[in-house]
Amino acid sequence: MIRLTGFGPFGAVRDNPSAALVRALAGRTIAGHRVEVHVLPVRWRGGLDRALACAPSDPVPVLLLGFGVATTRTGIEVEAAGIRAREGLDADGQPPPPAPDGPDRVDATIDVARLARCLDAGVSHDAGTYLCNAWAFEVVARAPCPAAFVHIPPGSADPAEIAAGVAHYLAREG
Repeated sequence: MIRLTGFGPFGAVRDNPSAALVRALAGRTIAGHRVEVHVLPVRWRGGLDRALACAPSDPVPVLLLGFGVATTRTGIEVEAAGIRAREGLDADGQPPPPAPDGPDRVDATIDVARLARCLDAGVSHDAGTYLCNAWAFEVVARAPCPAAFVHIPPGSADPAEIAAGVAHYLAREG
């Protein structure tokens, strides 16, 4: 199984394109693996846990990718790492809790450059300090499989192209 996550609305982003992207891929089969999706609430508390939640009978994913919107970017970018930093109020107006104990930086657990080539994307070394960065820091650190976070600009991510890129990546990795 491949698990993909996107985020729901927050602030001025009423229709989060990351949610639309992952919903468009729900239930598909990519490289022989069923796609399971979760749209996460933009909340500091509890939202990220849903990226990792599964029933005891669920198979361990072969790949876990998080997607989030980046309104200031012009192209798709795979995040190389997440950092301990957290800033900003969530969609409910709540401030971030302290980051969990651990390193100051967590690197993606996939070949970021290869995934970027497969997605026709760039590689970013700055996931920001909001929830996308928290995903890249916390979810990647706890994931039971290879994981990375991908930022998409509004209106740029074609689900068919993302599916083809993920299939291409898994053809050699998964």
